[in-house]
Amino acid sequence: MQKITDLKLKKESTVLIRASLNVPVKKDKNKKEKIEDDFRLKSILKTLKYLSKKEARIVLIGHIGKDQKSNFDLVFKWLKKELKKDNINIYFDSGTFLNFDKEKIKEVQNKIEDLEGGEILLLDNLRHTEKEKKNSKKFARELKNLADFYINEAFAVSHRKHCSVSALPDKFTLSKKAYGFRFEDELKNIQKIKKHKSPSILFLGGAKIETKLPMIKNLIDEFDLVVLGGGIANTFYKQKGFEIGKSICDDKNINIKNLLKNPKIFIPEIVETENGIKHISEVKKNEKILDNNPRSYKELEEVFKKAKFVFYNGPFGYYEGGYKKGSIYILKKFANKKQYFVIGGGNTVSVAQKLKLEDKINFISTGGGALLYGLSRK
Repeated sequence: MQKITDLKLKKESTVLIRASLNVPVKKDKNKKEKIEDDFRLKSILKTLKYLSKKEARIVLIGHIGKDQKSNFDLVFKWLKKELKKDNINIYFDSGTFLNFDKEKIKEVQNKIEDLEGGEILLLDNLRHTEKEKKNSKKFARELKNLADFYINEAFAVSHRKHCSVSALPDKFTLSKKAYGFRFEDELKNIQKIKKHKSPSILFLGGAKIETKLPMIKNLIDEFDLVVLGGGIANTFYKQKGFEIGKSICDDKNINIKNLLKNPKIFIPEIVETENGIKHISEVKKNEKILDNNPRSYKELEEVFKKAKFVFYNGPFGYYEGGYKKGSIYILKKFANKKQYFVIGGGNTVSVAQKLKLEDKINFISTGGGALLYGLSRK
C-alpha cells in the first residue's frame, strides 16, 4: 500500500481508519476502570490530526479486549480529551456491531453524512461481531460501503486474518488505501532491525507460546544470543525434564528438540514461584513459575556489555499478578542508548512507561506478535 500523503483526498472525503485501539484497562483502588497504558492511542494522533486538517470525514474502527464484553467508552473519553486540544470533534456510536443489520448500517451512514469536514466518528468494538475474526467478506463489503478511502493504522494486528485488516482492504483499489504514519514507522523499523549490527540479543517472553515458538526457528539465525522467559521458558524447562508444576506451558504438537541443543539459546535457571526464589530444579508440583530472577544473568554480564543491538518482546513474568522483576531488569539494563534497543508488545511497553524509560529506548513498537512476524519473514 501507498503512504497516507499519497492519497488524493478531497474536502469531506470519507476515510475509514483501522487503528490499534486495544489498550489495557484496569480497576483502580476505588474499583473504577481506567486506561493503564495509552501508548497505542498516542501513536494514532498524528494520522487523525493530518486527516482532520485535510477536512476529511473520519470513521475510526478497532477492537479492544479478548471477548465481546469490552467497549470503547474509555477510549472515546481519552480521544475526546486529547483531540479537544486541537479543536477536533469526535463522536461515538456505542454498540455499533452488536447487531449490524441494514437498519444499523443506514443509521451509521447517516451519522457519517452529518460529520463536518475534519470531524471523527468512532464506531464501537469490532469484536462485538464474530464476523471480524472470521474474516467475513460480507462484513468487509458492509464496511467498505461506509467510506471512500481506507487507512491501516493497526500494525499490532495486521499479521492476523481478521476482516478489518485482511478482507476489508482488499475491497479498496490501490489508489484508495494507504498506511498511516505510525504504520510507516513500524515498517521502517523492521528494515532497520533486519540490518542490525552484531553482537545482538533477542529477549523473548510472554504467554502466546503457540505463536512465538515457531518464530524462534526463523529468528535464531539473526541473533547471536536468544534469552527466553515467561511461558516460552516454561515449555523449554519441561522439555528438558524439569518439574514446572502448574506453570503456564504449551508443548503440544511443538517440536523443539533441535532448539534445546542450540548453544545460542539461554534459559534463566533462577526463577520465582509463589513460595519464593529458587533454582528451576527445586520447583514443586503444586507451584507456579511466576518470574525469572535477575541472578540468572550473572554469567552473561560481559555479553550484555558488548551487545550493539537488543530486541525485547513479551514480559518475562506473570505481569498481571505483579511479577515484573525479570522484565524491569531487562528494561533498565538496556534503556541507556549504549545499544540500539527496541521493545514491543503491550505489557512490555506498559512496564517501560511506568518506569519512565520511553526516552531512553530507541524504538517502541505498537505490536508484539506483529513485529516478530515481520522479522521472521524471509
